[in-house]
Amino acid sequence: MKFFVVWSFVLISFHLHGQCPGDINSATTLPLGTTCTYSGPETQGFLASATLTIPETSTLIINDDYTIYDDLVIDGRVEVYGDLTVATITASVTISESGTLYVNGNYYNGLLGIAGTTSVSGTTDITGTYYNHLLSTTTVGIDATMQFNSYDATLGGTLNVPSGDEGCEALGCCGGGCASLPIKLLDFHISETSDGALVSWATGEESNNSHFEIQKRAFSEPSFQRIGAVTGFGTTTDAQEYIYLDTNLTESAYYRLKQIDFDGKYELFETKAIFFDDSGNQLIVYPNPTHGHISINGSDVTYFQITDSSGKHLLELYDVSMDDAEKKTNQALANECGAFLIRTKTGEKTTNVRIVKL
Repeated sequence: MKFFVVWSFVLISFHLHGQCPGDINSATTLPLGTTCTYSGPETQGFLASATLTIPETSTLIINDDYTIYDDLVIDGRVEVYGDLTVATITASVTISESGTLYVNGNYYNGLLGIAGTTSVSGTTDITGTYYNHLLSTTTVGIDATMQFNSYDATLGGTLNVPSGDEGCEALGCCGGGCASLPIKLLDFHISETSDGALVSWATGEESNNSHFEIQKRAFSEPSFQRIGAVTGFGTTTDAQEYIYLDTNLTESAYYRLKQIDFDGKYELFETKAIFFDDSGNQLIVYPNPTHGHISINGSDVTYFQITDSSGKHLLELYDVSMDDAEKKTNQALANECGAFLIRTKTGEKTTNVRIVKL
C-alpha cells in the first residue's frame, strides 16, 4: 500500500509540473498550471477526431494564426495573436464556463462551403471580425460573453443566443455577461515621443475596475512583460482618459492593456505596435510609403520577417536572397494596407525598417 501511495504522488507531480507538449497537432491535454507558447502558425488535428484540451489552470498562447481541424476544448485560457479558423465540418471550439478565448485578429467559424461549430459558455474576445459562415453554428450561453469588433452576417451562419439577446451582433457583444463587462474601451493608441512611447486610452464606462496593467513585448523578446500600472476609476459611467509613458524605447515593440477587476478577474485588449527604425541600416525599401509594389535592396540574410501593427506574422523566410524576399514581400502585401515592419537578421546584426502601404 505504501508503494502505491508514493507512486500515485509521483504521477500527480508529473502532471502538475509536466512540460509543454512539443506537438499540439494531436489529441492531448496541456499539463495543469502551465503556460505553453508556440510561435505559429499552428494547426490542431486533421480529420482524426483529436481533441486538444486546455485545463482550467493552464494557458495556451499562439503567436500567429491558429487553424482547428478537430476539437478544441477551453477550460482555461487561450490567446491567439493572429486569425483563428474552424476549418472542417468535423471541427469545433468549445469555451466552457471557466474558459477564456482571446483572438487578436479575425475568427472564422467555418469557411466557404465548410461548416464550423463554436459554443461559448465562458468569455470570448475577438478584436477583429467574427465570420459565421453558411451552415456554421455559433451558440452563446446565457451567462457567457462573446465580444467582437464586428459580426459578418452576410455569410448565413446560425447564431443561437439567449432569449432577449436577439440582434446582439449589431452591438458587438452577445451573451448575458455583456451587461457586466468591466469597461467599455473607446480608444487605444501608441505614439512615439522624444521621451519614449506614449500609451494612451479612453473608456466610456467602468464597472469594478481596479487598475490597468501595461504590458510590452520587444520584437527581440518571446513574451509580454508588465512594465507599469495605472489605477482605474472603480465604477463610473463618465468617460475617462489615461496615459502611460514608456521611457525605455530602444527597439520596435508591441503593447497591450490588461484590465483587472477588484476580484482579480481580467481582460486583455488589442495589441498595438510601435515601429522603431534602426539608424544606419543597410536595408533600403522604396517607395515608402507605397501604393503598390515595393523594391528592396540589401544583402542576403539568414532571417527575414514581416509583421503588421497587431503583431501578426505575414511572412517568415530563412537563408533568403533579397531578390526572393522582395518577390515574396509583394505577394504577402498584395491585399494589405497599413503599417508594417520588416525585420532581418544576419549573425548578430538585426535591422528593422518600417514601411507604410496605402
